Amino acid sequence: MTSRPKSGESQPESIPPELMQRCHESLFESQRGFARILPNGRIEEEPGVLRVAGGIPLPGFNTVFISQPPSDAAEVIGRSAAFMARAGVSAWRLVALPGTEAVVEAAARSAGLRPGKVVPGMILARIPARPPALPPKLRIRRATTPALWAAMVKAGSVGFGGEAPEDTEIHFPFRLATVFRGYVGFVGGVPVATSVGLSHRGIGSAFFVTTLPDSRGQGFGTAVTWQAFVDAGKDGCRVGYLQATELGGPVYTRMGFRTAAAYPEWCTS
Repeated sequence: MTSRPKSGESQPESIPPELMQRCHESLFESQRGFARILPNGRIEEEPGVLRVAGGIPLPGFNTVFISQPPSDAAEVIGRSAAFMARAGVSAWRLVALPGTEAVVEAAARSAGLRPGKVVPGMILARIPARPPALPPKLRIRRATTPALWAAMVKAGSVGFGGEAPEDTEIHFPFRLATVFRGYVGFVGGVPVATSVGLSHRGIGSAFFVTTLPDSRGQGFGTAVTWQAFVDAGKDGCRVGYLQATELGGPVYTRMGFRTAAAYPEWCTS
């Protein structure tokens, strides 16, 4: 497989199957949550396959997860493409869970999907009761108002290399706060870091974790990540799980996360 982890990258650790299953279910739920709330969201499930069109025109929110080796991978991918087309989605990704990669790869290539990244799934064995002390000058606020939610979306969009949307309600509306917990880190009243948290089946997860480029290297991203997981702990979650970006991986390793899985992706463009 051309998209295997590079030499020197951390390899997945052995995790009890029941715990790994709950971590995967948390990952799935982070996608379903958008589709259930947004008017253009769509969900389709069958044994071993979850298709989610999240209602947001970004590939990361429009995903097909393959969790069991399909007997006919080409047919599954064909039905997935038809599902995304019915949902009006042109850019989406196919994600193979551990144990399915060998079956999925050839069919994905034949379908014209482009090999993408191999994204590490990282696990925190125990969520702490309290976060470490905040970096000087950083103040974290929970995005419990439309204004704070909009500030989070705008800062997060810039942190991920995009542009701050003028109207955040179009694709990332405040009503998502009924399912997800949003956080904004401020320095001197200026948003500099973001995270979003979710609690599901005893697993806390975090995503949309980023820091503005000019503010990196000061612990801000670490702080907003800790806040998302500590609040998940207050919900009764004991284990943390997330998918790591290339920038985030070393940060999460320092926080105590360990690689538990690797997810090869294929994309439409």
